[in-house]
Amino acid sequence: FFFFNFDKNLEYYSPFKKKFSYGNFRIYFLLVIIVYSSFKTFSSDPGIVPRSKNFLKKIDHNLVLTCPQYKRFVINGCNFQLKFCETCGVWRPPRTSHCSSCNNCVMKFDHHCPWIGTCIGYRNYRS
Repeated sequence: FFFFNFDKNLEYYSPFKKKFSYGNFRIYFLLVIIVYSSFKTFSSDPGIVPRSKNFLKKIDHNLVLTCPQYKRFVINGCNFQLKFCETCGVWRPPRTSHCSSCNNCVMKFDHHCPWIGTCIGYRNYRS
C-alpha cells in the first residue's frame, strides 16, 4: 500500500540524529549578532536636540527672517559657531544638522536610514 517505509525515513530525517556542525553554529551566531545590533540601533535615540516650546507657540516669520543666523563665541581659546534652526527654534550645537525626513535636529547627523526608519547620529552611530 505505501511506497516507502516510515520507520526508515523518520530515522534518516530526524533532527536529533544529526551531528553538531560548527558551520550552522557560526551562521546562527552571526544572525543573532545582526538582529541584536539592528534592534539596538533602531530602538535608541540618535541624539535629537529638544525643540523650543516658546518658539513654536508664537512663531512669527518676520522675526525668524530678521534674527541673526549665527552666534560666535570662544571657549578655552577655540572658536565655536552656533547656527539657528528656523524649524525647531533652537541654536544648534556644532556638527548638528536638521533632518528633513524626521523633522528634528540631530547631533553629529550622519544620514537618515530608510531601512530602519530613523536617523544615524551621535547616540546610535556605533551601536
